[in-house]
Amino acid sequence: MKNLMSNSRAQRLTITMILSAVLSLLLGATTSYAESREFSAASQEALRLGERMYREGILPSGEPMQVSVKGGLSVPGMAFACSICHLRSGLGSTEGGEGGIFIPPTNGDKLFKPFKIYSLPAYNAAPLMPPQLDAKKQKIYQTILNRPIYTDESLAVALRSGVDSAGRTMKEVMPRYLLKDEDMKLLIAYLKSLSSEFSPGISDTTIRFATIISEDVSPEELNAFLVPLENFIRNRHETKYFNPLADIGSTGYRSRIMADATLKSSGPETRELSLSRWVLKGPPETWRKQLEEYNRREPVFALLGGITNGEWQPIHQFCEENR
Repeated sequence: MKNLMSNSRAQRLTITMILSAVLSLLLGATTSYAESREFSAASQEALRLGERMYREGILPSGEPMQVSVKGGLSVPGMAFACSICHLRSGLGSTEGGEGGIFIPPTNGDKLFKPFKIYSLPAYNAAPLMPPQLDAKKQKIYQTILNRPIYTDESLAVALRSGVDSAGRTMKEVMPRYLLKDEDMKLLIAYLKSLSSEFSPGISDTTIRFATIISEDVSPEELNAFLVPLENFIRNRHETKYFNPLADIGSTGYRSRIMADATLKSSGPETRELSLSRWVLKGPPETWRKQLEEYNRREPVFALLGGITNGEWQPIHQFCEENR
């Protein structure tokens, strides 16, 4: 969850974006992790420790992970936590535009299955599937990498030495993590669980979002806030294909290519996006209960923005606790 807070004139305008830690857009899991195994207190603690390593680069001991980067330089792991590049969801991302670096998914659904990467002539790599593009566009794609499944052992080798499950040496941008066996087991266990639960607000046809509005926001400010957001949702329905060539260098390129590729990964049909308005009424101390009721009636994948003149803390706390 990321929160961006700003003030405009006399009013306090607050925007927040929630990114789910368990991103079910990476299809393939048929049951949730919670449903498929019993959680003991020990396993919950192990996942918590592995999550901290993945997100923050902190070992169970409280010390920073030690990381070796280009040139053999050893640096603290906080600056090279896995989530910085692979994202909290394990979705992966891209760095740069033309000639950029493709950062593959690190969630259990992708790591422990064969994985293919496709390339455009003007772009380094992208996990776009040619069968989902028209015949003309398929011709410009090439398969540049077939990666076998990982095992616990081969994944440990990849994390420590930068050699993937096919025996290829990864690029130097991939840090090498100097982990003891017990710490490595915790991290791998967390990667197996990452994005393994289906997220709320997602069906076979739709991904539901919501935005938060307090009833005291003026019509002018409400309009300025909602029009761009609702236009984006509406225009997304009209997008038949995502064209990386047309978007190289554009703002948001890093995550957009990954998101669009994932949205199309389930078959020929693209899920539609929907946006609900969660209108909060009355004093801020009553908002939390209202938010819980909205979420109970209509669970959403994420909250996209919000505008209010009141205290944002109840909303922030709700977002954090609901991930």
